[in-house]
This record gives sequence, structure tokens and C-alpha cells, in this order.
Amino acid sequence: MRTALAGAASGALAVLGLLGGPAAHAASGPGGPSVYYVGDDGGLWSYGQQADGSWTTAAAQGPAGVAPPGAPVAATRLPGGPPTAYLVGSDGSLLEDCPATGGPVALTKPGFTAPGTHLTATVKAGHALVTVPLAALAGQVLEIPHPCGPPTALLAGTPLDDYKGGAHASTGLSDGGDALFWVDAGGAVRVQWRAAQTGAVSEKQLTAPGTAKPGGGVAVADTEAAGTSTGVVTLLFTGHDGRVYVAHPVEGGALADVPLPDTTAPVKVPDGAELALPVGKSALRAAWAAGDGTVTVATLSPAGQWQHTDALSGPGFTAPGSSVATAPPADGGDGGDGEFCGTYPHRPVRRTGPLPDPPQWGWQAAGPDNVTPGAVFAWA
Repeated sequence: MRTALAGAASGALAVLGLLGGPAAHAASGPGGPSVYYVGDDGGLWSYGQQADGSWTTAAAQGPAGVAPPGAPVAATRLPGGPPTAYLVGSDGSLLEDCPATGGPVALTKPGFTAPGTHLTATVKAGHALVTVPLAALAGQVLEIPHPCGPPTALLAGTPLDDYKGGAHASTGLSDGGDALFWVDAGGAVRVQWRAAQTGAVSEKQLTAPGTAKPGGGVAVADTEAAGTSTGVVTLLFTGHDGRVYVAHPVEGGALADVPLPDTTAPVKVPDGAELALPVGKSALRAAWAAGDGTVTVATLSPAGQWQHTDALSGPGFTAPGSSVATAPPADGGDGGDGEFCGTYPHRPVRRTGPLPDPPQWGWQAAGPDNVTPGAVFAWA
């Protein structure tokens, strides 16, 4: 079994590398947060905030047909640099949005993984880390030393038979390590830790089986610098009971505390609902689409205590459990302002403003009528 899995890994590594030379990231670009999604034309679309505070209108980044409509997108921003996005193309190659080329470029050869595969992106030691699930593997972690440049494959971790697809979440750690979280086929939340010094990968089961929907919603952030009292990571997951839970894994180990449910939410969340978790200086903001289609944001203290949960829209605004993306306040503080993205039927929308305010206020159309149901949004 190990030999076969090693062969699968070797086959995946054989499709690493650019088809041509690396492309440089443009120095210009949105100065504030940017959001990305794949439209119903299969093209990568984005909109963002410019240095003067104004917002661009959603526009295609490159040609149509580069990925399956609504395909998952992962986005991140290197320190001091512009935002960037990653996705798996229609030919199975890993793509990165490169402003210098006017659209996505291939970081791997075709057939790297299945089109439309979920992936995550995070930053560690100034480099982008992209995790892409592969057949018979928990995930292949690729380090992108230079934007839009050739990736380096890192140790992929122990092969897993219990990863059956769906959402997962990753984060870089301040000591140079990183972590990948997901809900396995038995409904247990799991993590793979990568040690900073050795690169060795260890796996831990964090919750009992049946805790959550396999492949269901998870979100994570490195909050060591935010003043968390336990652990170095804040983890959220959607429970089977219609509530969102927060917990604090200890680096290299299991949970430091018992997962705590959000009891302030006015409406339950659908089983497996997607989650988003941006980090401010002294507050966390979790976002999801509630069971009645309300865009919902919950505020937590850095120590992981639920503070309050606010409805940012009326019921039926978007599909229950669907992708809702959120960026932290522009100044990184703990005020109520933030950037929230959801989908009104067939149209991407964004919202800013203090929390709470009347739910009918603040939503703006952000692009054309081109969103596929179930499309994934990502902020950077």
C-alpha cells in the first residue's frame, strides 16, 4: 500500500513545474482587500479596493474557460505585496493569477489534480503555501517561493483513506510551521502539523467521529500574536447540531480546550456550512450563510469567547450554507467595519459598514449576473 501511494505521489510530482518561465507579479494592483471567484463562463473574476478607497467593478482576469464554473478559489497576500489567487484549471493544472500576464498562469503541468478541486492558500515565512488534495493523499503542499514562479513540493504528510473531498483550511504559523485541517469521512475534525525545523508531518484527531459533516466547513487562523490564552491557532467548524464551534489546537498536538458552540446565533447553520474567519488586532469575525439564507457574522474575542452574532441581510438573501467571504477591517483594528461578500441570486455583492446596522443597508452589486450556484469566493 505504501509503495502504491508513494508511486501516486511521485506521479503527482512529475507534473510540477512551469510550462514556461516564471512571470513576475505586477507591483501595482488594489491597495486594499480583493475578492476572487470563478464566473459561470469559467473565467477568473475579481474586484477590489483601490488606494483611494474606491472599489473596482468585478472584471475578468484573463480568458473564459480556464476552470469549471464556480470552481473553488484560494487567495492570499504576501507581506507588502498585492493579493493573488490560486485555482485548479479545467485541465487539472494549478493556476495562479498573475497581473503581469493579465490572467492565470500554470504553476504545474496539466493533470496535477482533478478540475474543480478544493484548495487552500496561506503564508509562511514570507512565502505562499498552497495545499491541493491529490488522489490517495491528504494533500500536496506546494511552496511558491516567488509569486507566479515554480513551486517546490513539500512532504505531503501521511496518506489518508478518510479524506473524501470537500472543504479544508490551512494556516502558516509564526515559528515557521504550518497546519492543515479538515473533517474526515467519519465526521471527525483532523489536523496535520508540519514542524518548523524538521518539516516532519504529524496527524491528530481533534474531535470524536460524528462531530461534523465529512468535508464540511472549517476555518482557521494563526492567532498567537492576537493574544489567545490557549493554543496558537483558532479553529472553527460547523457541527452536526446546527451550531458553529470554536476551539484552540496546540501546535503539534490536540485541542487545548473543549470546543465551544456559538449560542448567540439567531438561526442555526446548515450541516456542513462553509465558514470564513478573518483576524483583526483584537477580534475575530466568523461569517456564514445561515439556514434561512441570512448572511451572518459572529464576533469573538481573541481568547475565543463568542461575543455576539449579527444578521447582515434579510432571510433568503443567499443559499443556506453557501460561500460567504469576509475580510478584516481595513485598519486591522477591532471596530465594526469590514468587507463582506455574498451572492444575491446570480450576482456577487459586497457590504461594508458598522455592525450592526439595518440589514437592508450597505449591500452593493459588485459584478455582473454571472455567479454559478455554489460558487466559492475568497478574499485576500
